Amino acid sequence: MKKKLATAAVLIAAAVTFTACGKTAATENTSADTASAAASSAAAQTASTSAAAASSAAAQAASTSAAAASSAAAQTASASAETSSAASTSAAASGTATSETASAAGSGTTASAAAPAQEQTPASLSVISAPAYDSATDSTGRLLVTGTYRQLSLDDTRQGSDGAAYSALKASLATYNTEVKKRVTGDVKEYTDYAKDSLKERGEDDFSAYQEESGVRICRADSAVLSFLESYSTYAGGAHPDTLFYSHSYDSATGAELKLGDVITDTSVLPKLLEEKLDQAYGSDTWLVDSVADTISEAIKGGADAMTLTWTLGHDGITFWFEPDSLAPHAAGSQQVTLQYDAYRDLFSEKYCNAPENYVEQLDYENAILVPGESLLDNSAKNLEVSEEADYDTGNVTVTVTYGNAQKKLKLYGYQTVPYLFSDNGKRYLCLDVEGDDDWESVYFVPLSGDAIGTMVSCDWGFGKYVPVDPENFTMETRCYLLSTYAVNARFSLHAGARPQALDTMALVSANPGADRMSPLTTKEELQVHVLDTEDGSSTTEATLPKGTKLYFYRTDARHTVDMKTEDGRIVRFSVDTDVSPAMIDGRYTEDSFEGAVYAG
Repeated sequence: MKKKLATAAVLIAAAVTFTACGKTAATENTSADTASAAASSAAAQTASTSAAAASSAAAQAASTSAAAASSAAAQTASASAETSSAASTSAAASGTATSETASAAGSGTTASAAAPAQEQTPASLSVISAPAYDSATDSTGRLLVTGTYRQLSLDDTRQGSDGAAYSALKASLATYNTEVKKRVTGDVKEYTDYAKDSLKERGEDDFSAYQEESGVRICRADSAVLSFLESYSTYAGGAHPDTLFYSHSYDSATGAELKLGDVITDTSVLPKLLEEKLDQAYGSDTWLVDSVADTISEAIKGGADAMTLTWTLGHDGITFWFEPDSLAPHAAGSQQVTLQYDAYRDLFSEKYCNAPENYVEQLDYENAILVPGESLLDNSAKNLEVSEEADYDTGNVTVTVTYGNAQKKLKLYGYQTVPYLFSDNGKRYLCLDVEGDDDWESVYFVPLSGDAIGTMVSCDWGFGKYVPVDPENFTMETRCYLLSTYAVNARFSLHAGARPQALDTMALVSANPGADRMSPLTTKEELQVHVLDTEDGSSTTEATLPKGTKLYFYRTDARHTVDMKTEDGRIVRFSVDTDVSPAMIDGRYTEDSFEGAVYAG
């Protein structure tokens, strides 16, 4: 299922802690076994270490605008129901996630006893995956075909991805963006006539618009490699959508697209190795083809009638993806198998198998993964499996988490979620990015430690177009209401625990879709303002802005302060009094001073 990411509605605090992050679920029922006791202990420790921050957050939240405070309160209340129970590891969890090292002995390839000395650990890159849309309608405005796709870029405002060092990679992403846009918009145009005929044949009540949807999953993004999977789904009135997989992996320094032979030193061993691992994971009686090994071998050779072998590089290994109907019947869904760097070290080019130790991994529902122990001496790897069930009548989604022998059900407000695993210095956190009505989005963090699933912590921000890659430096978005309604983004870290801590003192205002900045406000009268002499605002100069001056949103603390830029690049700071309604600046209502403000809701 593809997930549409959007922004959430809440205000942020000044200084280094944002008020919306770090709310713990109101109720939690745990059973009195060892796993539950560990969970309660972890929750108590987390609450103890963050009490001061929670108190500060409560005080700051009281000063937020009424609309946002109401939204945040409603979202907090809706995430109050968690039920927990100890459970035996499910058959699916125990059967589908297997140790690469243990299984390597039977594959014909010898698992490495120890990893050789590695080069310097690559630095994470900040990636933006922005949604883009296309559509076709008939003469009456009836929607016939929709097209959605992603446009990828590096975030130059964030650590690690700016400068000329990645200019070649940026050019490669620009080429990909052009290609996927051409493909989706071309298919929308091609299917329009078919959709018109279907509408006439089926009638208004039985017709559903055709859909072209391209979703992107970032598998790895660092100074060595940028690798992602594209899932392209087409629905044209049949029993189910048709799905194709595409993959792209680039050398981050040169921008060159990698071939399988650039990563795997001996591709001849792959067909038999992958067949054995697929049989182990899905059963040898699953396949449509006579020989999985022969089919993969032909794909590697690149025969005219061969399928395309789809692969991506991740933090722990190379994953091969098989779309529905390629190896197995459509009802069996897609298949995937990962060869881990550490288990098959001799198979990999050293240049690309050295990934950052800390990482964020997007998870698949119903597909268990093996989570390593919390240290090099900890061999207690555990299966992690996540499933979801949405109740569209109540607007709630229930997420079931199985971790080792523990299980917990999380009841959240929203319709769908995207699960991630955050790994930071050996500590693991399940992250759920939840989407609800009106583009509302929020994230929840659940510590995974020992044999316990810890206490869920909510944060009224969402990832939006920003792809989480580094647990110590990731960007989230939310919605702000100072002088207008707009999305803002800021950097966060999980280094201190499950409660995200802001790394920025001010949140940047996100640009309008398809633009490099928001629409401006225009002064309706002459204004006396403070112009920042320095970027941090430690020194200011009074100035006069004439009537008709255009001001562009730049950044805000989302409580009282808004920095805006003039067309000549000066930064103007406004202090907004939100304790009155309408809001005021220097004793004058903002609506008397500006035009062009747009408020949602």
